[in-house]
Amino acid sequence: MTSSDRWTTTVTELLGLFREALLALVPIAERAKISWRDGEAYDDWDAIAAALFNNLVVRGLRYGDATLMQSEFTQYDTVLPFYRSVAFISVDGPEIPKGVLAAFVGLAGGSGDFAHVKWTEVLETGESVGPPLRLASYATSTFSVIDLRDATPRKIDTIVIDL
Repeated sequence: MTSSDRWTTTVTELLGLFREALLALVPIAERAKISWRDGEAYDDWDAIAAALFNNLVVRGLRYGDATLMQSEFTQYDTVLPFYRSVAFISVDGPEIPKGVLAAFVGLAGGSGDFAHVKWTEVLETGESVGPPLRLASYATSTFSVIDLRDATPRKIDTIVIDL
């Protein structure tokens, strides 16, 4: 296998591709009369965002790490009561308090810039602190995959995808 048959990427880059896809679809959604703004979005936009997340982010993660191939991932824009049995994307950055494990929930639409990350705190036990969701700036956030299923939690930042 040659290096052109492999793509080395990061969880942060995959989230960036997802965000760019949402940004590109906003004008199309508006023309199609599909609400995408926070508080207005409904099933149509939720289904579009979830499909993009699953195909641009989750599939890449599964194909880039053999141990994640069979993992159940958190659904986009969903807060779970317990994160011990799933792999999830974590958020890190200056707005996340030191020592806090922040689980990515989604991106806040804002004025169409999706400039904020929605997150919830996850305790060491895997329990979610739950609502209300907190916001962090997308521009200063980085992302990883956290897998709490084993006795020793795993953190994955970079993956290599066979093309």
